[in-house]
Amino acid sequence: MLLNSQTTNDFNLKNSLQLANDIVIIPTWIQGRVSTKFQVGKKTNGIFEEKASLPEQQNNCLEAITNYKGRCSKCSKEIRLIHAGTSLAKGESGQNLDREDTEEFLRLAQEGKFQVLITNDSDRLARSRGTGVMIREQLKRMGVQIYSLSQPLPLKCPSCFDFYDDDPAIMVETMSDMKSQLDISKIRRNYKIGMPKRIERGYPAGSLAYGLLKKYKVVGKDSSGNDVLEIFYEWDDVKVGIVNRIAHDYLAGIGVWKICQNLNDKGISSPQGKKWGRSAIIVILKNPVYAKRVRFGWKPVRRGIRKIQPRENWIMHEAVFKRVWTDEYYEKIQKEIKRRGTVGGRTIMSQALLIGLLKCGYCGYSMFQIKTRRIFKNGTKYLFRGYGCGSFLHAGTCIHNGKAQQIVDNAVLKEVLKLANEKARNAYLEKINNVKTDNSVEIFESKQLEFKRKMDEFDRVIRAYKEGVDNLEEYQRNKEELVPVIERLQKEVISTNAQANTPQTIDWKKQYEDILSKFIECPNEKDKQIIRRILFQLIDKVEFKRDPLYIKIFYKTIPKE
Repeated sequence: MLLNSQTTNDFNLKNSLQLANDIVIIPTWIQGRVSTKFQVGKKTNGIFEEKASLPEQQNNCLEAITNYKGRCSKCSKEIRLIHAGTSLAKGESGQNLDREDTEEFLRLAQEGKFQVLITNDSDRLARSRGTGVMIREQLKRMGVQIYSLSQPLPLKCPSCFDFYDDDPAIMVETMSDMKSQLDISKIRRNYKIGMPKRIERGYPAGSLAYGLLKKYKVVGKDSSGNDVLEIFYEWDDVKVGIVNRIAHDYLAGIGVWKICQNLNDKGISSPQGKKWGRSAIIVILKNPVYAKRVRFGWKPVRRGIRKIQPRENWIMHEAVFKRVWTDEYYEKIQKEIKRRGTVGGRTIMSQALLIGLLKCGYCGYSMFQIKTRRIFKNGTKYLFRGYGCGSFLHAGTCIHNGKAQQIVDNAVLKEVLKLANEKARNAYLEKINNVKTDNSVEIFESKQLEFKRKMDEFDRVIRAYKEGVDNLEEYQRNKEELVPVIERLQKEVISTNAQANTPQTIDWKKQYEDILSKFIECPNEKDKQIIRRILFQLIDKVEFKRDPLYIKIFYKTIPKE
């Protein structure tokens, strides 16, 4: 029987409505993450080719959204996906819950912007089992299903999805979390074992230092006729020039922030492609790679905290590439860093000569620079430069103790010049050595007693484990706590014993007499930095009282050769 046109149109509309009711379109959010920009890549003929990791993850997810066809296991309705948005995180560790992409998609899920989160792999969501469970549980409680391209499970329509009826997904996610955790453990084991061997061969560990380039050269052919490539390292001449400029300015007495300002004013980018900051400068100055040394184990993670270790604990070997600095130049930079750390940042570019050395004789607090400008009624300009007690200036808890800079500076310089007299210098050293020996012996005995107590405690820990009082886990925990303390105390006992038996001297040089005398006769801003460096080389601190004028200098001493 033939149907008329009206009947046919009604039939098609009815089928179309029925078809529309049988299809569920679910808004879907894409999530992607890489820990580093080299997360996804491949080697071709020994050369690592970086892929566009995040765009590739996004494209894979978009293709899956477009091509997804499935039916709800409960109501059998056909499910289609539609792209609602994307959250990508570059350089974010999967161990952390506090990430920019995580905060974004959890907020949008709470607002009901999507019902499916799609990702390339479960470990892109989180590497840590605990972190992964927390993120997925929050999403599922908000009615969001998680679809992984590597571990795909059929989706349900939003009305049929139940957080407490998702057993297959929980089993797959648990296995995926275990695999991710095992992968991380394997990577870290290989890193811990292989990196010291790499350092021994002279190759850099981790990311390359600013200015160092990794390149390849053909050294022959293999049995298949393919090129055999060898890695080598060389310096970027332009960046090496910047590194040398930073080191030169730093040793010339210029402050770190001033160095940053100079580089930023010239449009020179930092290693991260941003503006220069203090940490970027200090990292370069402290890095021994410029002195042809590669290091490992200098900043390990212990108990979740990354802490810089003493230099004697570093694994360090000679590098395979050329040096930028000599060993002596590098050590000179390290001494300057240590000196600035001792005197404080405000002293580096201060116009006052004794800032960082001068202490109030009443309260022991640092003295600060005072500047007073006035214009009298007759038009005469008045400028006063002096020193004042920082405790009084900031909190009013001491007396002003102020005095003109020139008076205090000259008094200190004349006192320092007495060291040019050999008899006076030897008399002072004899007195200092007698006092220092008594103090060193006292410190040595104290450290030795503390060392003995910790060794006795460690013996008790070993005995408790052998007698079965403590299990292996308790023994390991107690051992990890005690061994570093014992090693530190052992070094301190040895060093204090050496100090007690080693006479001290002052690092006085003959040329200091002429330099200081000329500056007293004709002070000028140009030579002030040179004088300051000499004073910081010789002096630990200077105690000062205004009335009556009292100055006491505490000199630095070094072991006598």
